[in-house]
Amino acid sequence: MKKFLIFAAILFAAYTWQKRVTASSTVSSKYTSHDEVIMYSLTTCGHCKLMAGELQNANIVFTEKFIDTDSDAKTELYSKLAKAGVAPRTIGMPALDVHGNMMPDNPGLAAVRKRL
Repeated sequence: MKKFLIFAAILFAAYTWQKRVTASSTVSSKYTSHDEVIMYSLTTCGHCKLMAGELQNANIVFTEKFIDTDSDAKTELYSKLAKAGVAPRTIGMPALDVHGNMMPDNPGLAAVRKRL
């Protein structure tokens, strides 16, 4: 019985985490308009490296800023998120600014293409 309860708790936690990640990955809030694609990354982030490769393979021109080594980039990111109405919280990386649309939580290439 104890093993079943532990399994059920783990299953519930995984379900709620997946549901939260799926919901947050569709967040896109416009704060301004411009012609750039900016990807905010961490130097140690595997998802960031994958997204950079996907953007390059899709011939999408972008600028990458590393928020763990550039404090100005980190301040810029959180300022843009606040202007876009994204609640202050821990966000998944990479976060993208696509033509003024803030897309935190590793939005995926298909979502990025919709904003181009």
